[in-house]
Amino acid sequence: MPMGTKYGIPFPVLARASFGVVGAGIPAFLRALVGAGWFGIETAIGGQAIQTFLLMIIPGWAHFSGSFTFVGMNLGGWISFMIFWLMNVWIIYHGIRAVRRFEAWTGPLVLLLGIGLLIWAVSAAHGFGPMLARPAQVHGAALWAIEIPALTSVVGFWSTLSLNIPDFTRFAKSQKAQEWGQALGLPLTMTIFSGIGVLVTSATIVVFHHAISDPITLLGHFHNIFILIISLGAVVVATLSVNVAANIISPAYDFIQLFPKQLNFSRGGLVTGILGIVMVPWLLISNPHIYIYTWLDVYSGFLGPIAAILIADYWVFRRTTLKVIDLYESSGQYYYKHGYNPLAIWALVAGIVISLIGKVVPSLVWLMNSPAT
Repeated sequence: MPMGTKYGIPFPVLARASFGVVGAGIPAFLRALVGAGWFGIETAIGGQAIQTFLLMIIPGWAHFSGSFTFVGMNLGGWISFMIFWLMNVWIIYHGIRAVRRFEAWTGPLVLLLGIGLLIWAVSAAHGFGPMLARPAQVHGAALWAIEIPALTSVVGFWSTLSLNIPDFTRFAKSQKAQEWGQALGLPLTMTIFSGIGVLVTSATIVVFHHAISDPITLLGHFHNIFILIISLGAVVVATLSVNVAANIISPAYDFIQLFPKQLNFSRGGLVTGILGIVMVPWLLISNPHIYIYTWLDVYSGFLGPIAAILIADYWVFRRTTLKVIDLYESSGQYYYKHGYNPLAIWALVAGIVISLIGKVVPSLVWLMNSPAT
């Protein structure tokens, strides 16, 4: 969405053109909840890395960790989760400039970690041949029954950042800069990391005789303590980098839209962090079926219609022209009826119903499993 760069506005402000100055709180709230959920999921993953690290370096930590369990997570898990949670909150508390500085030097670590795992995979599996030799396990109609919902889940995975990308492109120097940045930074890296994930998981079948798709679980199989500490440290920093950039910045802006007088960027980030705990994300990722086919599919059913409304309104109805001052006024053209645009709200409801009705009406499940959805 180039409107972030063109007008210098974040997603919640852009949504005011379609939903109204007050009504923009509806898509902002829905996006904020998803962001808080993703924050919690990434924090749970980072906490798992810290837990694995503590198990390796502190004798007796395993016994201490199992002292008691609360809401599906043991004591060691809670301590590790909260350590990583506090790391995120500390960075966001220091504002958007601190986030920029942090991302500038941690971003490359994600790539280095992926390359490191790939090098191990090729070496441990004795080349790409054994890694690619395993035949397909699903064919024909059964393949498509898995492939289409999985594709929908991947689209849903990206619907978060694609929806609120103006939160980032507003800082771009030019349209060409944001176009190149997204073209190189999103599809290319997604393809590279997906490929690395497939190859490394395939290598674990060759080496350990069963698939290990979680890099933290995989690192737990390493016996060199020096390599393990460096690798887990890189995982923690890389996960922190992704979490701060993708799952705190945008919800913080969204909560400011909802409570502009009470919240600033740091407080909005703190609200995101608290909701990330309340949503018990460790239970969500503990079941792959719930994570993929419930979490990803359901929230994409909410965010997809929002994106469609914003695109249609900006490109078709308004012909890419906005009056920025009216986005902040209670007497401008975007105030509609008491601050809400009823047409956009009804369009959102219709889009959500069509997207998710297959979840409650079995005969319409094809709506969810079709490529168009």
